[in-house]
Amino acid sequence: PRSTKKTHLFGPAEKAAFVPGDALCAPFEFCGLTASLAICYDVEFPEVSRSAALRGADCLLVPTANFVPYDVVNETIVRVR
Repeated sequence: PRSTKKTHLFGPAEKAAFVPGDALCAPFEFCGLTASLAICYDVEFPEVSRSAALRGADCLLVPTANFVPYDVVNETIVRVR
């Protein structure tokens, strides 16, 4: 089984409750493509998508719980990554 942790924690509550991952997600096969993950807040840091691309990822999957007023992340940042 494969597991990964988000590497960038958002805000003091998340930082108090969780420990950040120490490595970015390694690319993996998904529906015939090589994919990688940017978990929620991770997508706001360009090195996550850049690293995935340099390691051969064709696409970036971004599970997120963003909602208003943070929907701008889904509408703009996710698209450019």
